[in-house]
Amino acid sequence: MRPAAGHRSYAAPVTSPPLSDDAAPGTMPAPSPRRFRAVIGVVAVLVLVAVGVLGYVVIERVRGGPGIGAAPTGSTVDLGSVEAAATTSSGVGGGWAPEVRGRTPLRGFGEVAGVVTAPDGGTCEVCLLTALDAAQRDRGLMQVTDPTLGGYDGMLFVFEEPTSIFFWMSDTPLPLAIAYLDADGRAGDVIDMAPCEKGGDCPGYPPTGPYRFAVEVPQGNAEALGLIKGSVLRLTATPCPLAAKSG
Repeated sequence: MRPAAGHRSYAAPVTSPPLSDDAAPGTMPAPSPRRFRAVIGVVAVLVLVAVGVLGYVVIERVRGGPGIGAAPTGSTVDLGSVEAAATTSSGVGGGWAPEVRGRTPLRGFGEVAGVVTAPDGGTCEVCLLTALDAAQRDRGLMQVTDPTLGGYDGMLFVFEEPTSIFFWMSDTPLPLAIAYLDADGRAGDVIDMAPCEKGGDCPGYPPTGPYRFAVEVPQGNAEALGLIKGSVLRLTATPCPLAAKSG
């Protein structure tokens, strides 16, 4: 969300203390010891805050919590190691990149392999495009018309912390389904989403609660991949292994 415009705060101008009669021209009186102590105190507080934030991020990365780039609990992948396909002047998602390991990635997106475990214990191996930052998440599968997604099973959206932001289908001609997953990679809501033209009155598809990850797949494929309520996604490798040849 972009901060609201028109709310700017202004501080009153700071005036310098007058020079004493015996001060040298062009010089200022030496700051008082009290001012030095105040400055040192502020610096000490900022250092402590920075150390605390850094420690939190490191700890969360180790334990798989809501640290930056954390993968679902139980995963063996560091999402920070995902490499994105090169872009062109059209930017993220501007067409398909050259084929790699039997799949054709969207420009500006990486990939990750995973295993979906259904509530009945059945498993399905998947290879997903990855949307890890704001630019990738905003682009998603917009303008994509290939129902095979270049050989990928879907797209994984990763958020730095739990969110309730809903998805919509503006400028997305391909019917999709979305699975909202919690921090453990467990699926809650799985919702079909209808195509919508750019600039149209596109509805949102909100989850019933906060989530950390979301997976979009072509509509009709979610159940085949085991992406149903209660299933769990675990990430296993990046990049994905060589695609199996059909036939």
